[in-house]
Amino acid sequence: MYVYEIQGIPVPHHETRWNRKTGHAYAPDSKLEQLAKWQIKPFAPKEPLTGRFEIEVVCYFPIAKSAKGARRLQMLNDVIGHTQKPDFDNLLKFYCDVLKGIVLQDDSIITDGTGRKRWAERGRTVIKLTPIAQHLKLQGDQCA
Repeated sequence: MYVYEIQGIPVPHHETRWNRKTGHAYAPDSKLEQLAKWQIKPFAPKEPLTGRFEIEVVCYFPIAKSAKGARRLQMLNDVIGHTQKPDFDNLLKFYCDVLKGIVLQDDSIITDGTGRKRWAERGRTVIKLTPIAQHLKLQGDQCA
C-alpha cells in the first residue's frame, strides 16, 4: 500500500478554458497540480508503477473560524458532513491526474476507488493506493 498526504485545501479539477482574446486554450489548475506533484515527488517510487490499483482519497476541508462550540465538534466528528462544493468527482479527477507520471504510469490503471469529504482542523488530502492482485484469466464463457 502507498500512502501520500498533500497539504492545503483540497482542489477540484477544472475544465480547460478558452481565452477569447488570445484564442488559446488553457488549464486553470495546472499550477495547483504542479504544487501537489511537488509534494508527492520526494516519496514516489523511482519508476512509475504499473498493474491495477485501487485508490482511496480522503479530502479534509478546514472548518471556518466562525463555527464554534457544539457545531464545530459535530463537524469534526462527522455528524455534520461536508455537503458543499467542490463536487467529489472533480476532486477525485484532480488527484488521479496528480499521480499520473510520478506514482502511476497512467491514471487509467486505477480500476477501483472510494473517496470521502470530511471537515478537519487543517486542510489536506490523503491518498491511499493499493495494488490489486491479478485475477485468473477466464477461458471462454466460463466463470470462476
